[in-house]
Amino acid sequence: MTKGGTGGTTQATAAAAVLPTPTRAGDVVYWDGSIWNHLAGNNSGTQVLQESAAGVPSWAATGGTGTVTSIATTSPITGGTITSTGTIACATCVVASSPGAGIAHFAGSTQTVTSSAVSLTADVSGLLPAANMGTVSVTISTSSPVTVSTTLSSAFYYNQNATAGTAMTFNLPTAAAGKQFCIANSNNGSAANTGVLTIQTSATGQFIIFTDGTLSATDGNVTSGGAAADAACVVGVDSTHWQLYTQVGTWTKH
Repeated sequence: MTKGGTGGTTQATAAAAVLPTPTRAGDVVYWDGSIWNHLAGNNSGTQVLQESAAGVPSWAATGGTGTVTSIATTSPITGGTITSTGTIACATCVVASSPGAGIAHFAGSTQTVTSSAVSLTADVSGLLPAANMGTVSVTISTSSPVTVSTTLSSAFYYNQNATAGTAMTFNLPTAAAGKQFCIANSNNGSAANTGVLTIQTSATGQFIIFTDGTLSATDGNVTSGGAAADAACVVGVDSTHWQLYTQVGTWTKH
C-alpha cells in the first residue's frame, strides 16, 4: 500500500481515498465518460437500477406504466398486428343490449343478444312434445256448489260425493278464449256417482253454446240426466261464450 499513493494503510481506507465520497449504503460507482462518479444508494422503497441511453444510472420505481410495442390478434378479433396506434374489433362477437326479464335471444339479424318476454303466438312455432306439457289439474269434488278455477286454463272436476245420487253444481269463471274445463260423475269408493251435474255460467251476459249450436239463456246452464259416468267439457270461445262438448249422458240447456 506504500506504493499506491493513497496514504491508506488498509484496503478500506485506500479505496475511500481514491473513490468518490460516499452518500449512503448501496452507492453505485460508475464512469460517466470523463471521471468516476457515483449514484447515491436507493432510500425510497424498493426500486430498480436503470440506465439512460448515455449510460448514466438512476433508480426507478418498480411497476407503473410501460410501452407496448406490438399487439397481435387472432380470429375472431381483427385489427392486429398493431405497433403504434390502431383499433381492434370483433364483428362476430356476441354482445348484450338492453336485457330485460325474459328469454335471451338474438336481436334480428345482428350479433346482439337481448332478452325480453316471448310471445307464444308471434315468436314460437312448432309443436311442444306432450312429455313437456306437464300435468293437468284434477279436482275431486265432494260437496256442492263447486267453484271452477279462475286461474287455471284447463282442469278436470270429478264428482265423488259420498251420497252417490247427490246433485252437484259447478260454477264456471268468466269465459275466456282457450280455457277448458271437463266435469264428470265419478265413483265415491262405494258406488258410481249418479247425481245431476249442473254447469253454470258466472253472470248475466255469459252463455253456453249447446251441441246443436243454440245458446243457453243469459247466465244460463246445462244439466246432465243424472246417470253414472255423465261427462261434458266446456271450452272458452271468447269473453262471453263457452262451447259445450258432451262426452257421456243426456244433457239439457237452460
